[in-house]
Amino acid sequence: MAKCHYCGNLIKCKDGTSAMTMHLKRCKECPDNQERKRQKTSSSTKPTKEELGVASSPHSIFDQEPLFDIPSCSTLRHAIWSLYDVERERIKIFISKYCEMVCLTTDTWISIQILSYMSLTAHFIDKKWNLHKRILNFCQITSHTREFMVKEVETCLNAWELNRVFSITVDNASSNDVGIKFMKKWMNAKNCLILNGEYIHMWCCANILSLIVNESLKDEDISITRIWKAVKYVRLSPSRLARFKGSVEREKISYKGLICLDVETIWNSTYLMLIMAVKYNKTFNLLEISYAKDWDFANMVLPFLRIFYDATMHISGSSYVNSNIYMKEVFAIGRKNRLLSEHNDASIKSMGISMKSKYYKYWGNVDGINMLLLIAVVLDPICKFGYVNYFLNYFFEVDGEALKTKLSSSLKSIYREYEGSEEGSQSMGESQPEEDDNDVNASEYAFSIRGMVLDPYRNNLTPTIVEGLVCTQDWLKGSPFSNLFDEDLEELENL
Repeated sequence: MAKCHYCGNLIKCKDGTSAMTMHLKRCKECPDNQERKRQKTSSSTKPTKEELGVASSPHSIFDQEPLFDIPSCSTLRHAIWSLYDVERERIKIFISKYCEMVCLTTDTWISIQILSYMSLTAHFIDKKWNLHKRILNFCQITSHTREFMVKEVETCLNAWELNRVFSITVDNASSNDVGIKFMKKWMNAKNCLILNGEYIHMWCCANILSLIVNESLKDEDISITRIWKAVKYVRLSPSRLARFKGSVEREKISYKGLICLDVETIWNSTYLMLIMAVKYNKTFNLLEISYAKDWDFANMVLPFLRIFYDATMHISGSSYVNSNIYMKEVFAIGRKNRLLSEHNDASIKSMGISMKSKYYKYWGNVDGINMLLLIAVVLDPICKFGYVNYFLNYFFEVDGEALKTKLSSSLKSIYREYEGSEEGSQSMGESQPEEDDNDVNASEYAFSIRGMVLDPYRNNLTPTIVEGLVCTQDWLKGSPFSNLFDEDLEELENL
């Protein structure tokens, strides 16, 4: 038996608190019930909307008196820009004190209003070996010509007083090749590049992996489309989804995920759709909405799609240094491609050959290999020269010796630049060697093969406010105060 603290009645209890809960709702002495009774009485004396001649309308939060003053648009705009100015000045001071060289990533976005934006992100290691990523600008652009884009980058770097650039990572559009040449020209005039900017241009590895995968899958669209339609058929109806879940339970499938549709422009979503659908292939077969050969294709293609998925995830992180990972992933994929192109199965062999041709377009050209990325692998204590030399011989054979000589020469040159003793090289001042091998990546855009689109919540904002919101949000994430909320939540959990 349980005794009510308010009325003193005794309540029988068996397996839980249900009886006590029901009693509290009925208890006349309970303060909560008394308060609800008073509110009901007072509300009944108020005139109705009909009595006041006010048209009835759907219930909303604005029917109630607000608990705080809702600021106007101009007040919000002023608050946003005040915070933007404060954070921008704070980061500018931090960069001037602790950063002597940055790696840049740039890309373009588009809104539903067909307004184009360009983002420029800086990646750098400070003198305490902490890795940082900051969006420098997110500005509207009115032209996509290389001269205009280069001018925007130059204006941004001048505004931030950034004079030393290690590399610039862009997607693999041919127009970017010419744009990088323009950048290299005016940066060299300022004497702010390593090795005279010969290797400033970094290809986005994730973008290339996306192109390779899409090239290999284009001939197998029929099977993927049929699986996509099967998933869509189940997902679009609550009753079908309920039947599907019932079949899953009857088949005692222990997988916890749920089937999902892919996104056309994001290849890894195709991989995730296939791997989830394969877990439930028995259920699809029971519903008679799939074909056996489609599952055979999915099971065949998933193992080497996983290789590309893992590689993309490894080189797409922005919270750790990944320049030494870049070429290791490239080598591993190149080796797997060669094995696939010699496979006994005709379908796998065909996909391997498609991948191999795309792979060699970007990473099979001796002149296209970026020496800074090879140097980063050499500086990795696990790899050193032995690892790099093995793969240079494996992939390039005759040209391997020339590449090894070029690598050794570039490593010595960059050492002399940091030492400050090479004739005609830029002075490195007091820069420290911890900042020389931090590669960059377009981590937010790792799987996309088309332009990024602003979310609907920012579509009706002016470009100026969009930049203020995007940049300030990014800067606050990197603020020393950004973890205070986590600490508060942890304290609340303890309490």
